[in-house]
Amino acid sequence: MKESNRRAVPDKSLLKSYLQKLNVIYRSHTTPDTVKSVIRYLSENTKQTKQNDCETVDFNITGNNCVNVATNNSVQFVENTYSLTTNSSPPVPSLSPSEFRRLVYIYGSKALSRTFYIVDAFAVENLIQVFNPTTLGEQLDVMSAKLAMSIDLSNIMQVNALKLSLSRIIDTVNNGVTSIFRQYSNNQFWERLNDVNMNINEGMSATAKQFYQEILTKGTINDKIYKKEIRIAIAEEKLSMLKSDQTECLQILDILDIINKPCLTDRSIRFDDDASELTCYRKFAKVLHEILDNTMLDILDGERVSKASKTVAKNLEKTYNSDIPLYNGFGRRIDLILATKDIELSTSEWKKKKTTADKCLRQQAKNIRINKAILRYFLDLPICETDKSKVMTVGMDWTGNMGYMFAVKPLDDIFVTRTLYTLTIPTYIDELLSGADRRTGQTEEYLLTGQSNKR
Repeated sequence: MKESNRRAVPDKSLLKSYLQKLNVIYRSHTTPDTVKSVIRYLSENTKQTKQNDCETVDFNITGNNCVNVATNNSVQFVENTYSLTTNSSPPVPSLSPSEFRRLVYIYGSKALSRTFYIVDAFAVENLIQVFNPTTLGEQLDVMSAKLAMSIDLSNIMQVNALKLSLSRIIDTVNNGVTSIFRQYSNNQFWERLNDVNMNINEGMSATAKQFYQEILTKGTINDKIYKKEIRIAIAEEKLSMLKSDQTECLQILDILDIINKPCLTDRSIRFDDDASELTCYRKFAKVLHEILDNTMLDILDGERVSKASKTVAKNLEKTYNSDIPLYNGFGRRIDLILATKDIELSTSEWKKKKTTADKCLRQQAKNIRINKAILRYFLDLPICETDKSKVMTVGMDWTGNMGYMFAVKPLDDIFVTRTLYTLTIPTYIDELLSGADRRTGQTEEYLLTGQSNKR
């Protein structure tokens, strides 16, 4: 920090400018935590001095991390240690959990919108000191408060962690975000997460899996799979399935035919990495239409606004008015909404393969929060408590041809999200033979196999 000397007089504009300059230094990610502590004191001290009608405030900040303030009180900081001699701040009255959460949400939103100032940090610290969390949700509220004071907005992991914690969601989908949650919670907290059971049935029966392998075997000659032979085998079996009315096996043939046609036969041919988001979505949509055929489930696509997110936005607008930046009650646009009788069940998102990691991670947090909003709607229905513990939403997130399925489920007064399956639409014909992705050497669970995630 460059050496500087300033003299502040009790002028409102100068005082405001002084506080703003301190805030710039405080918000910089290069400013050491010890210096931030002193800056927070300077902000409080300046306000207190103004109230006492002090004529001047002399202060000096040097490159040796030494701060001297000459007022009615004094602070000296040398070599990462400091001592304060000041009148203690008036005690903050005890807060109810709901009021603490309301205030934390306001300050957290200010931090995310870059309107969180030094005075806000001091207020939040006072709130934390007088609040004693007793539930999992209240512990997440405290985490949100602490993270709001120290967040680096250039770090997408911290941004997502704050957004999710403000929604009382524990993210175990993204390891980077999970590590931030672990920094603010104890082992007992994480032991409780083991109580959450998110197991779901596999997509294919044992008979269907065996039939799938038989079709691939018919299309394989000398350990090499041929697209034409696969199509012939599918055509021959379809006639037999139609006559015997074996609907599950017939569905497997229809899906395999859809996936087989666009597959590349030669690995020397490079896959089109520039395919648009819509092109990537269409490939999967064809399969999904077959899967949901003759069910009561509907596919709502085309960047529709989620009604659940719109309801949340309106509730926030009603509760906080102009205290936090909102989307004016509009809601969030979603690539795919799974619904039945106009009731939203889950949401899924797509991004093209050449999408920055930052955008993909923002979409990840957005998708999780909207699925939580949908789950919140179901939990508010008159359902007995034993059944509520079984309710969860299941969504998907895709980047190009690769994606994953995740679930959001309640636990006491929080929500937990977890990866269920890794999904992919095969690019090359030989990828149909097994779940081994030869390009990466990692095990992937293909869309047709429906095997659980092993990562």
